[in-house]
Amino acid sequence: GLAGLFTAPGWQGPCQYFHRRTDWHRFEITFNSGRFKTVRLYLLLQMATGTVWFDGVRMEGARLVNSSFEAASGDRIEGWGQDDAGRTVFVEGRGALEGRRCVRITRRHRGQSRIWQDVAVKPRRQYRISFWARWQDIALGTAYECRT
Repeated sequence: GLAGLFTAPGWQGPCQYFHRRTDWHRFEITFNSGRFKTVRLYLLLQMATGTVWFDGVRMEGARLVNSSFEAASGDRIEGWGQDDAGRTVFVEGRGALEGRRCVRITRRHRGQSRIWQDVAVKPRRQYRISFWARWQDIALGTAYECRT
């Protein structure tokens, strides 16, 4: 896929390089919550340059807040923690897949920019996370992550 999925303790997927602009692609990840009652879902651009957009985040069996990023004040997204609002993380009104807004993360230099949400889960249950992403000029890096 576009990036790696990472849980602690957990699993990680491969990274790929994408130099062209893409249309929206749906990503879906299934994981077991293990002994944990909370997981942290990250949408991020890590150790990479380029741009990635996110929209329509879902987690079957759990409640995400503001999953299509409609509630925002400028580049501050309600219900989500975030790094670098207005510098590398932006809320955009154009090009959204669901509703009127999506999130764009752009990095010109390798580093990390992310948004995240802590999600209540039941121990030892299967959960499926899905989201839509598109990207442009990605070189190295991770775009989504889930930690316990």
